[in-house]
Amino acid sequence: MINAFYSGLSGAKSAQTGLDVNANNIANVNTVGFKAQQVGFSDLIYSKTPTQNQLPIGNGVKVSAVDSLLDTGSIQQTGAEYDFAVLGKGYFCVRDSNNNIYYTRAGNFQLQQIDATTYLVTTDGKQVLNSQLSPVTLSSSSDSEATDDTESASSGIDIGVFAFKNPYALTREGDGLYTANAQSGAAEIYNEATVVQGALENSNVDLSNELTDIMQAQRGFQLSTKLIQTADELENVANSLR
Repeated sequence: MINAFYSGLSGAKSAQTGLDVNANNIANVNTVGFKAQQVGFSDLIYSKTPTQNQLPIGNGVKVSAVDSLLDTGSIQQTGAEYDFAVLGKGYFCVRDSNNNIYYTRAGNFQLQQIDATTYLVTTDGKQVLNSQLSPVTLSSSSDSEATDDTESASSGIDIGVFAFKNPYALTREGDGLYTANAQSGAAEIYNEATVVQGALENSNVDLSNELTDIMQAQRGFQLSTKLIQTADELENVANSLR
């Protein structure tokens, strides 16, 4: 009876994690540069039975991993001078007011005037960095210079693009930001990156897949809670017979 409780509880917790990930993906279906996540499940260790002829007893399920899906989202031409999209691998590098370094695929940048200097910044004010990890600044001549929508950003504005040995291991910090860690490896300048100016990378969330997955997760949660309820009822019956 105790195994049934544990199996139901582990199933409900795993399904809840799946629901949370699916809900977050759906909420970011229109977020620039967002990378969807996918939950992987695995069986818990089976218990041996007293006799060899009986099947092992299952002990439930657990979340084995929450993986990022890093395929490139669709590219949308915007025509905006300070919109940029990376084709293939690579991340823009930005820095906040506390000198914390982040990496992002969202290239919807804008200008910010500080004293007599014009900086390229994110929508929330983080400074965009170049290949030498210095803030990208623009002169008045480059501000007024017209650029072709498909022109590489490196021809006019030096925006650094960085790659990692294992980008799947990057730490998500929210708002489309990532930080490097020991598993991802340090950021390395990626000179072969293709950057398109006047365009943005859309979210790579597949809404139809997410709706299918969320229905499966809901059904799994319902069945798990039903198992807990049934085990509780059987336990009450057993106790009443004593």
